[in-house]
Amino acid sequence: MKKRSKAKEIVKEAGPNLFADFGLPDATEKNAKVQLAVAINEIIRLRKLTQKEASAFMNCSQPDVSSLQNYKLKIFSVERLIDFLLAMDNDVEITIKPKSNRRESAKTTVTLKHTAA
Repeated sequence: MKKRSKAKEIVKEAGPNLFADFGLPDATEKNAKVQLAVAINEIIRLRKLTQKEASAFMNCSQPDVSSLQNYKLKIFSVERLIDFLLAMDNDVEITIKPKSNRRESAKTTVTLKHTAA
């Protein structure tokens, strides 16, 4: 009986942008879209909206909301995702600041501070 050789596992800690870690093109944009989608989906969840109700608030189709909730984000621009947040009565604040000296690269962060349920 042959012995199986065990492959060495290589584990690397993920950085703030998983898309960049994998060397994907447009990593910053992809990361921002996911973070915005997470915020939108959290607002929809907290408000207990159906996809149809959410689409009425966001002035889009129900299939668009389905795509958003399934993180199929190719059809959305960052601007459109921000427009969805604004349409749902949220202020969107973009802050630019120098990166921390402790990090190798700059990052994009979207923070959902609170929401009116």
